[in-house]
Amino acid sequence: MTQLDGLRGAAVIVVLAHHYTPLMAAGSRAGFATMGLFFALSGYLITGILLRLRARVEAGELSVGGAYRLFFVRRALRIFPAYYGVLLLGLVGNTGRMQRDILWHAGYMTNVMIVQNGQTYGTSHLWSLSVEEQFYLVWPWLILLCPLRALGPAMVALAVVAAAYRTQVSPLAAYIMTPAQLDYLAAGSLLALWDHGVGGPAARGRMGRWLEWGALGSGVALLALGTAMVWGDDAGALEAGRHVMRASYVPLSLWLVAGGSRGFAGVLGWVLTRRPLVGLGVISYGVYLIHLFVMIWVTKATGWVGLGRPWPVWVEFTVFSTVSIAWGAASWRWFESPILRLKDRWAPGGGRGPGANGQPGT
Repeated sequence: MTQLDGLRGAAVIVVLAHHYTPLMAAGSRAGFATMGLFFALSGYLITGILLRLRARVEAGELSVGGAYRLFFVRRALRIFPAYYGVLLLGLVGNTGRMQRDILWHAGYMTNVMIVQNGQTYGTSHLWSLSVEEQFYLVWPWLILLCPLRALGPAMVALAVVAAAYRTQVSPLAAYIMTPAQLDYLAAGSLLALWDHGVGGPAARGRMGRWLEWGALGSGVALLALGTAMVWGDDAGALEAGRHVMRASYVPLSLWLVAGGSRGFAGVLGWVLTRRPLVGLGVISYGVYLIHLFVMIWVTKATGWVGLGRPWPVWVEFTVFSTVSIAWGAASWRWFESPILRLKDRWAPGGGRGPGANGQPGT
């Protein structure tokens, strides 16, 4: 759906600003919230694909194992070529100590590596792709095997588990480990489950509108409460406030995904359908993959010719973003798209449906 691509495009802009400007150093939580949106979107799209595959299993067209293989082959064609291509480039130049950490990255265990060994400049963003791949390995079995009536309660239970998990681990683990993201993934999955039951986003009716406004209202309320707690003087309230703020991002992400899948009206709908933003959303995977590498490579290249950093913030943001977006566009046109055409040859009928445009949530 067009607005979901627009959401991706907006989210990528926030990620670039988070890493290319002083926002992250200043303690901005924009990156936290944006990654949550990506995960909620992934939960929605991937669960929708799996529910359509489940319908084919129930109709006798596929076995459960066949459905899983079909899903995974199509995901692999979408995710692996660009991912391992970027890892290879990083390996050649040892970007972000790639030669030391390549097995962690190649095995989609970057999040575990960071928790154990600390962050590595230039490759730390790969943690989110590790979460995605770990999600792809496990989630299909839940959707394909769990009784349909039990899926909703299971999603709610997983969201509770995520909230509890974050209170028991380090702040870093609470941000990048897969169990900590289950509430986002479950929220998107619940929305997909609803759409599966009623016949799609357009059929949600008045109850769907109440869901969207309820999600927005509860998210804003939790965000306000968490902000008030964080700005207090009590150390215990500060930590609790951070958890409340983190919890607020889940309903806010749900509101955005629900509205984007159905189609926002008004100014927000107009913004999310602008061609530059939608186009950025389409190439967002390649942009995200390369963006921290670009910062390292451009810094080295300009240093060699005597134009080394630091530069004004707006110059750094413009240069790094332009190179990253150009890379993403080239990767999409000449590398990712041709490989995606193999989907229907090697794994036809993979549960594709509205909103399942082949983009990963992250």
